[in-house]
Amino acid sequence: MEPIGTPEIRVRIERDNPWWDDAAPEIPESKYQRRVYYATFMSLALNFDVKRAAILLGPRRVGKTVIVKQLIHDAIKSGVDPKLILYASIDAPIYSGISLDKFIDFLPHDSGDKRRLVIFDEIQYLKDWEIHLKDLVDSYPQTKFVASGSAAAALRLKSRESGAGRFSEFMLPPLTFYEFLKFIGDDEKLITVIGPNQYEAKDIDALNSKFVDYLNFGGYPEAVLNPSVRMNAEQFIRNDIIDCWRRCKSA
Repeated sequence: MEPIGTPEIRVRIERDNPWWDDAAPEIPESKYQRRVYYATFMSLALNFDVKRAAILLGPRRVGKTVIVKQLIHDAIKSGVDPKLILYASIDAPIYSGISLDKFIDFLPHDSGDKRRLVIFDEIQYLKDWEIHLKDLVDSYPQTKFVASGSAAAALRLKSRESGAGRFSEFMLPPLTFYEFLKFIGDDEKLITVIGPNQYEAKDIDALNSKFVDYLNFGGYPEAVLNPSVRMNAEQFIRNDIIDCWRRCKSA
């Protein structure tokens, strides 16, 4: 089998970066509910004054890809040139075996002092990713690098060993109960804020019922928002999350 060449890779890159052709692209994820952690992560990921890569860690299906797509939307709104934003999902088969520095070739190198944003989604699929990413951070001070990864424990260990002083980690947990209520639109219906860190249940029985739903499948945005997933929550949680985590851990 012949290796996939640069033209094929460019086609995939351009398809995944529609904002290169449209300064105001429609990014569907920008309309989704923001996680309560989003603002904090955005301030870290879009801080071009700090020469570190922002690493978004967390279990599968907690919304990492949605967050990085929302980040792209907000970066464009803040004035970052869309043509200087690159997104690549490293788990795509077409990218197998490609080092991270090859992706930089798809961005204009003669961008003057303009800021560039490069996002590597599911970066754990690249062997020795931490070495490649550390080198990019050192080599391109005008570029802000963001990466996400699902094998959280392994990524944290690698980033501490090889990325000291180059990576800033951000752990994204599953939904909190408060986020679950916000996602389904029941937060104001069931809870009253009576003071700083003080809350009162409007209907304790209804709130307890929602808490049971949260325990069953509420930690994952897809399970909350997709009725079909809720109908088969056991398969979603076991096969898509737990079994995949075991495979990633043993890889």
